Amino acid sequence: MNCLYSTYIWRSFLPLVLIGTLGHLGGCGSGGGSGNVDGGIGGTGISAGAISGFSSIVVNDVRYETAGATITVDDQPGTESDLKVGMVVTVQFTISGPTRRATSVEAEDVVEGPVEFVAADGLSLVVLKQTVLVDNATVIDTSIPGQDIKNLKPGVDHVEVSGFVKTSGVIAATFLERKAAPGDLELKGFVSEHNPAAQTFKIGSLTINYDADDISEMPNPAGPQGWNGLLVEVKGSAFSDSLLTATKVEPEQLPLVDGQLAEIEGFVTRVVGPGDFFLGNVRVQTTPSTVFQGGTVDEIVVGVELEVEGSVRNGVLIATEVEFEDSVKLEGNIAAKLPGPDARFGTLTLKGLSPIVVEVNSQTEFKGQGDPSDLTAFAVDDHVRVRGRKGTPCTPSECRVVATELEKRDPDADVILQGPIDSANDPILVILQVTVDTSDPQFQFEDVNDNHLSRLQFFNAIKVGTLVKAEGVLSDNTIRWEEAELED
Repeated sequence: MNCLYSTYIWRSFLPLVLIGTLGHLGGCGSGGGSGNVDGGIGGTGISAGAISGFSSIVVNDVRYETAGATITVDDQPGTESDLKVGMVVTVQFTISGPTRRATSVEAEDVVEGPVEFVAADGLSLVVLKQTVLVDNATVIDTSIPGQDIKNLKPGVDHVEVSGFVKTSGVIAATFLERKAAPGDLELKGFVSEHNPAAQTFKIGSLTINYDADDISEMPNPAGPQGWNGLLVEVKGSAFSDSLLTATKVEPEQLPLVDGQLAEIEGFVTRVVGPGDFFLGNVRVQTTPSTVFQGGTVDEIVVGVELEVEGSVRNGVLIATEVEFEDSVKLEGNIAAKLPGPDARFGTLTLKGLSPIVVEVNSQTEFKGQGDPSDLTAFAVDDHVRVRGRKGTPCTPSECRVVATELEKRDPDADVILQGPIDSANDPILVILQVTVDTSDPQFQFEDVNDNHLSRLQFFNAIKVGTLVKAEGVLSDNTIRWEEAELED
């Protein structure tokens, strides 16, 4: 079974509410997550994320028994047969030993409306003035010809998108299907430019107007901020140009009881201090015993995508695990750059890290020296850091990495290779199809907490798929590997 990487993020008004969600859906196992969080008060919990499998349902790498569960789809009664892989669901459940039994499963879309624009690269479209991002983890339903969004017709086709709000006006899709047109008009997003007197606000560049009958569940709009910053769901009756006429506006919120199991996936929206940050409007705090996977506390900055696991205490998620969802990290000197049809994007390779090919596309964030805005600002021999995810294909002849971030750094000979292990046979590690020779007598091994490991301890602790970071130094286009550290 191939598990899908998909996510869901929520935001609500005061009081602060935790919203559970998921990220990498790697093992599709039947057990319960990492085991670092107990079942909470009364053995109950809540999780929200994209479905990655059935035979009951698998959400957030956990299988939930659904016999007897209440299932709703877009606020209508449904059955398990109405659910599809990639749809975002909220599961409320009870825990008994190793079994998690769903009491309710609720599926909702994040935007539904007419297609206004489809990008030529097939990585985004516009629906209700919202930019919908599509990547290699998005499930494209068979209702879309060729399962390719480039075959959608602006002004003709109507789509329903499941996924999460990334920022105001930007949605990351986990599931996308074509619906009969005309269909419903629905949208979730962050409120901006709220004008209570005019009874309007914006989500991205879309203006929504409403009347008093539409807002019975919304907080009092009085005050200088109005509803600005709240995540809301809007249902509409008419859409024209950049205006949506609302029939209902309500807050998006999912209250949890302190102590329940909680898994939350999303983008960092605010950093209070080291290890103290917000995903959406959920405050997260780490402790000295928090385990970090795929990154360090210093790398938690606004815009980074994380999965946090822990329990809620007084409205704050106390993290036992923090996982960087873009778990691949590379650092080195550019060996070659191949621009695509649009020279702003394309591919590059790094010296000593063959056969990795880094894919740089319209969703890649550029940063670093010279404030680069696209691939044209990078040249052979530039020292760069890449954060991203494993793409396809990943074979001994070519292993694609999709770059979510590309940073130009000061010249350096340091090399970093972080990714899942393909194979391991002491003294050889293969990571992202790159061979790492650990036979140097001075080679160092460390665990996830930077504690020294013996060679035997390290190789006994790893298996195919274990996340490992290898570090070395480049000399004459050859890497001398010096250290390997467990990241998972």
